[in-house]
Amino acid sequence: MKTILFLFILINTYAFSQCPQSGLKIQSKDCGEPKGLAVANIGCAEMKIKWIGNSDQTFIVNANYANSKSGEMTVARVSDISNENGTCTAIIEAEEGSTIKWNIQAICKGKGAKVYSPPVTGPDTYIPMCRREKESTLLKGFAVYPNPSKGSLMVEYTGKTESSIMLNIFDINGKKVFSQNQNAISNTMNQYKLDLHDLPPGTYMLEVVNGNETKQNKFVLLPE
Repeated sequence: MKTILFLFILINTYAFSQCPQSGLKIQSKDCGEPKGLAVANIGCAEMKIKWIGNSDQTFIVNANYANSKSGEMTVARVSDISNENGTCTAIIEAEEGSTIKWNIQAICKGKGAKVYSPPVTGPDTYIPMCRREKESTLLKGFAVYPNPSKGSLMVEYTGKTESSIMLNIFDINGKKVFSQNQNAISNTMNQYKLDLHDLPPGTYMLEVVNGNETKQNKFVLLPE
């Protein structure tokens, strides 16, 4: 009778949702929430995330991503979830050029049932495109300088077709912090000067997009 009353109080105090693996997912603030969610590393088709939790907790990572072309949401594959004395990491896999949305819940042992913390959401993260030889058909002669820079960046680009290109810049967490549309003249070295003095010092990714062709280059901004 006491167990039934305990579950009734939890269900009526906190929201719950259906969990395919375990039926009702009971949430409780008594199960400590993950802290300090951050992106540790970003690759071409995956990212490593990290957070702080209790050493006796286990965790579930919920992630999905938006397809770069259709915008359709897909459940991302999550692997290598680990907890080393409260320092936790996991790998989230996704398509190149997509944006991952993710959150983490801690799992605590309840009386006769698992108890979950409320979900804590991490920053939306962009997964960059990988370099491929075939990308050079429309995007050749691509250069970024000076690197490192103190705020002014020169971009050189030569394309076979005359078209409009997009210059995007992403920070280390994959957040787009700059975007500019430019015209490109075919078979000519096009040069663009970017004023990035409003961006804080750090490592960034410059992306040049021409239709379905994409090229990227990392650069560093130094303090002025």
